[in-house]
Amino acid sequence: MKSTKTVKAEAAQAAWEAIEDPAGEAESMKLRSKLMLAVQDRVRASGASQSVSAKLLGLTLPHFLELMDGRIDLFSVEALVDMGVRLGMKIELRVKPVP
Repeated sequence: MKSTKTVKAEAAQAAWEAIEDPAGEAESMKLRSKLMLAVQDRVRASGASQSVSAKLLGLTLPHFLELMDGRIDLFSVEALVDMGVRLGMKIELRVKPVP
């Protein structure tokens, strides 16, 4: 049985594939979606206050709230990777050819 996190990630990927064109934009959106979900999960698991979490991530409180609300359009891959690293995450990228 798939975890809730896996189901959410798969649903997000399918949604971006359906609405993003060309394929490069869809891939970028899927990558940002995975990163954002991982950062959100890590922040929630930390139990830290919003202000402490925002400061740790180098964000203003309003921008932190946009992150936690899933405003993916406001965050680049680079910014999300940086946040993940600040939260102690190891970020890996896997590239494979399209069949």
